[in-house]
Amino acid sequence: MPTNLPPDYGPAEEEYYNAKTTKERIDALRKMLSIIPKHKGTEKLVAHIRRKISLMKESSSKKKAKKRGLKKEGEARVVLFGTPNSGKSYLLKRLTGKKTNSTPIPFETTKPEVGMIDYSNIKIQLIELPSIYKGYSEKNGEFMSIAYHSELIVMMGDSKLCRKELEFIESKKIYLKDIKNAKETIWNNLNMIKVFTKTGKKVGGAMALKKDSTVQNAAEKVHHDFVKKFKFAKIWRKSRHMKTVGLKYKLKDGDTIEFHTD
Repeated sequence: MPTNLPPDYGPAEEEYYNAKTTKERIDALRKMLSIIPKHKGTEKLVAHIRRKISLMKESSSKKKAKKRGLKKEGEARVVLFGTPNSGKSYLLKRLTGKKTNSTPIPFETTKPEVGMIDYSNIKIQLIELPSIYKGYSEKNGEFMSIAYHSELIVMMGDSKLCRKELEFIESKKIYLKDIKNAKETIWNNLNMIKVFTKTGKKVGGAMALKKDSTVQNAAEKVHHDFVKKFKFAKIWRKSRHMKTVGLKYKLKDGDTIEFHTD
């Protein structure tokens, strides 16, 4: 970043990071843009901010989202992003069962293809975007907005080109090398944990929570009354030793929890 930015740029940037709505973020970015002096040393920063504004405006268009049928579903959204013949369609089918007309012909996929990963009963939306090329991000604002609002972007094929076209996207990115373990790799990079609920002797399917979630977070997800009526919870970990805990107890991946209420 250039070192000769005006003093009021810092507060404007802080407004952007503290913004809670898309409109507030766009307004803050425009303010930052108006403050930045325009010269060769700031060209990259100016382009970066303009691209962010463009992506946010694109993503706020509900009509386009409905037209493409790309409503965000499941516990997380993951995007497959890569060059032609990199295995995106194959991976989509392998992980979700979604059938696409996959052939060796480059750029065959012309619209996003959507499937759902089932990971221990946890649903994860997987979207294959059309193959990329040099200048892709500038010409495909709608597709890039899908990537912008994803929790994870899986890059395939030419990693250098992928990173270049994703330069202004802040979502977490990984480069997939091993398709065989793709499902585990995706889950391990989503910053989530799976927790099982137990009622009597019956253990139910897993539910997804953010890492560092507590018993209270789990209770709120199961039922809004659980927190009000909460007495204690029993936790089983991999060791299978039971532990009695309260609402503030921090959960780990694979925990089994049994709620006790009034």
